[in-house]
Amino acid sequence: AEELVDYVGAKVAPPLVQLKDRAALHAFTQALELAVVFFGDDRGERFQAFATVADGDPASAGPHKPYGHVTKASLFPEDGDGEGSMVMYKRLAAEGGADTEAEEIRYRENSNRRPFFSVAGMEAWVQLEALPPVVPVSRALSMEWKTNFKHMLLFVDGAKDSAGLASAREAMTAAHPQYKQACINIIVDVSDKQESAQALEYFGVDPADAPLVRGFDQASGDKFHPTAPYEPTQSFFLDFVQELFSGRLKPQLKSEEPADPADSEDQVVTVVGDTFDELVLRRGEDVALLLEVYAPWCGHCKQLAPTYAELAHHYKDEDEIVVAKMVSLPGASLLCLALL
Repeated sequence: AEELVDYVGAKVAPPLVQLKDRAALHAFTQALELAVVFFGDDRGERFQAFATVADGDPASAGPHKPYGHVTKASLFPEDGDGEGSMVMYKRLAAEGGADTEAEEIRYRENSNRRPFFSVAGMEAWVQLEALPPVVPVSRALSMEWKTNFKHMLLFVDGAKDSAGLASAREAMTAAHPQYKQACINIIVDVSDKQESAQALEYFGVDPADAPLVRGFDQASGDKFHPTAPYEPTQSFFLDFVQELFSGRLKPQLKSEEPADPADSEDQVVTVVGDTFDELVLRRGEDVALLLEVYAPWCGHCKQLAPTYAELAHHYKDEDEIVVAKMVSLPGASLLCLALL
């Protein structure tokens, strides 16, 4: 009964903790590993946006609310803004369990590219600042990202090269402050097969090739390879991030080799990752293309194959009509026809 009462009470309690004096503020920031406090009255747009962020954070549904509100002007930060200021308090556990003062991180106008003090801007800032400099891939995959960030993934075998993993983590941590508002460091330890399986499959990485680095653009889904050989140094990670944002890197596709038309047994055009852009997206404006996305093991796909080949043969002399096919992602059972 007590657990149910506590659970319901936490759910219905306001997401913001009102901090009325200096003692309450100190206790609040010391009680949690991470707390966010708004300094200002509750009548402005900034506070309303902050309250929306607090209400939407799943952490606010628990018994220990991480968002606080201070209205007493004498408690405001010395360099605070009259319209309202937001400060994050991060407290790292000290050796031996000793208490430590929380680090104060101010929310400033250049913190991210979203409108200042918007809900989206504050959500992205809180999420990024709450992250450690290097994120395990299991945590990265389970998170709902509040905005589109670029990712830098290091694939490394921690079992075979623990020293290499440690030096790489140290270098990524040192480089992180220079790009932490736009790019996230992720470690993929290939020795943990369960944790790394999804990332290895998605990026087409062979565990035997570790260590290596890949870039990922969350907005477009593009994947990138560095131009320089991998080194576990701060300068390597800084240079790669600069390449990611410069636009000089060409997206890398996980693709089969382009098919030779001479090897085809029918007139169906085979599309692969490397030829998708040319054959599908940049085809002539006067060309109509019928694309089948299929799985070789799918019964419906196999049943359609003779008819689809007959259709391609029927239009073999028509330059304005192309009948094409493309294998779906591994593990999918799919039959999709799209007239483009």
